[in-house]
Amino acid sequence: MFRQIYEQLQLDADFPFVIFETSEKQQFLHYHDFLELNIVEYGEGSYMIDGRNYPILPGDIFVINNKEPHMAVHQSMHDGSLKLTVLAFDISLLWRNKEISRFLTPFFSRNEQFSHRIGSQSRYYPQMAELFRTIAQEYQEQEKGWQSGVESLLMYLLTLLYRCYDEKQELEEERKDFQKLYTRICAVFEYIDRHFCESITLDQLAELVSLSPHYLCKCFKKVTGRTIFEYIEQMRIQYSCYLLRTTEDSILDIAWNSGFRTVSYYNRVFKKSEGISPRDYRRQKISRESL
Repeated sequence: MFRQIYEQLQLDADFPFVIFETSEKQQFLHYHDFLELNIVEYGEGSYMIDGRNYPILPGDIFVINNKEPHMAVHQSMHDGSLKLTVLAFDISLLWRNKEISRFLTPFFSRNEQFSHRIGSQSRYYPQMAELFRTIAQEYQEQEKGWQSGVESLLMYLLTLLYRCYDEKQELEEERKDFQKLYTRICAVFEYIDRHFCESITLDQLAELVSLSPHYLCKCFKKVTGRTIFEYIEQMRIQYSCYLLRTTEDSILDIAWNSGFRTVSYYNRVFKKSEGISPRDYRRQKISRESL
């Protein structure tokens, strides 16, 4: 069990903000009164934050609030093996922005979709990483108006952080919607799996799940990316491929047994799907097996 300590880092009362680089080894889990963003300049290790353990990779951004005990652990035993840029600020710096409470959500909302770590896979990551550099430069050079510049840049960084958070929530909502739709029409998939070689009507399928034919088509397309009959045709083609490989049945019989009612239509759909005719498909498979 790691010891937890309160870290008393004093921020300027008039402008409660600081950004600095550190490669010091952290010996204890610590917490403080301000919010913190880190970006990993180089090195690897692990970050322990509020009971969770995250791998550290160069470029990672970490989001830590004022209550979460945290500690960055170097991969190597040697000092300087891990370098972080630490950005710390008090909420009071941004109270003038009426929407600030919304933009601080990522610091306090933790779930499977959005945690403490932001990797380069986020589409907002490149801008966020660049903002770290620009803010650090403004803070170090402190040219005329630097405080307003830092405040504006920090607000933009928090805006991107919120978009990143919102992006994760939207993906989760999409996943939930997908699961809900799939559950709603799963009986249709089960029926098609058992009867795809037979004649199937849209009304039959709609009645199975108590939906209108139009709404069923809409749901099915959203779940599979295909229309119902494109899906059925593909199942029939795949089954016919199996018959072509494993039986000596005629093309006409295979077409019929796979659910196609005319061999000409079967040939046309097969070639569109597989790029060759059923006959050539069978020849290729036989010649490969004989090698």
